[in-house]
Amino acid sequence: MSELEATAVSDFIFESGGRNRTWLMHGLRSDSQRRALAKVATLVTLDEAGQIYAAAEAADRMYILLAGSVQLELSRHLRRSDVRSLQPGPSGPHRAAAAAGHPGGPPWDGAGPSPVASPKPLRASPALKRTGTSRAIAVLLRRGDCFGEEALADVLTIGNQDSSAARARPPPGDASLFLDERGGGEAADADSAGEAEAEEEEAAEVPPAAGRKQTAKAMEACELLCVSRADLCAALRALRRSEVASHFAILREVPPLREWSDARLRRLARVVTRRSLPRGTALVAAGQRGSTEELFFLVRGGCRAERTIQLPGGGAHTSELCLLWPKDLAGELGLLERSAHTAEVSVVADTAVEVLVLPKRHFDVLLADDACCRRTIHLIQNKYEARYPPAEVLVRRHHAATHYEKYKSVVLDEVRRTRPGEGGRGKNASAIFGKPAWARQKLRASAI
Repeated sequence: MSELEATAVSDFIFESGGRNRTWLMHGLRSDSQRRALAKVATLVTLDEAGQIYAAAEAADRMYILLAGSVQLELSRHLRRSDVRSLQPGPSGPHRAAAAAGHPGGPPWDGAGPSPVASPKPLRASPALKRTGTSRAIAVLLRRGDCFGEEALADVLTIGNQDSSAARARPPPGDASLFLDERGGGEAADADSAGEAEAEEEEAAEVPPAAGRKQTAKAMEACELLCVSRADLCAALRALRRSEVASHFAILREVPPLREWSDARLRRLARVVTRRSLPRGTALVAAGQRGSTEELFFLVRGGCRAERTIQLPGGGAHTSELCLLWPKDLAGELGLLERSAHTAEVSVVADTAVEVLVLPKRHFDVLLADDACCRRTIHLIQNKYEARYPPAEVLVRRHHAATHYEKYKSVVLDEVRRTRPGEGGRGKNASAIFGKPAWARQKLRASAI
């Protein structure tokens, strides 16, 4: 499949708004990963109605419906509490009427059983108590829907450095119909660099596939996109290797990391992610909680660092501190002061930028207790202090700049006031500023 065809297929899958699209987008976060899925997808045509796969089969393929209709069937097991809820008894308006003593008829005269008391519940047989009961739930799919996605449940995490996605069970089906299979709550986001390295270890074979939980039937002739588990696994592994190699080459050029060994730098390359940001985006927002949670390595584009200071006489002033270019770092405060939760300096993209992002939970890669990492932190801290002076220094600079502007205004007013009138010469620039040697020829002929 060509790159153009892969892009068209990827746009159809991820922009059609089909079933489980959100889960698929969470697993494949970058455009390159989504194109990798589109490249391994093959077109399957079913000429007549029939079964696509059955429950308990090995889940080795995922399907995307292009045309026709497909029905999913899931056998649901009812618990004992569900069985009891199906037993007869007053409900709705009849329950309210029974509570008031008027269950939709004449008041009770004391003869016979009280209508307020609920009917005696039916006893379930011992076999029903042990096994419960089952019923089938069916859902009809539409164009663009994904099904059979349990085949890719653990394969999608290959392309991501964040292993939290691997811990979370993806929803194999529509959440409104298959609530019990979705799993409650999100997985804990507690990773370590060792776990990230373990995820990067490539197995010789594709992990074994889980069993199907649904039965898929084609209701008529239809066309499907089929994604093989083995093919996608190989494509994502190759893509991940190329991404790590690219990150490694970029990080090798960062000045504080030039002394690092290849093994340590490759470990850092595994846990950073590439991110593209438009012009005007704030990489770091001063005063915003959580602004120290990421460290940025600038790859392409330019940013400006600015800080807002409070003046002693009242009011605030925003001053531009420096410009950041490729190979520079941003967001270093969270690395230098682990207890800091808000940044003091804002970093805003002047152009469209591309960065490598290191989350705070992986800062220990840079904070190892050895001489190499200590030198790295020392270099980063010296650069940070030189670029971002404290607020007191910025206030003094602001006052000095203000006084200079006033002095320049007075001098220029004096120059304009002493311009020569008609027939007179008056003062020239050399009387105020001194006459430089290179300007003598010009000032000899005319005065300001």
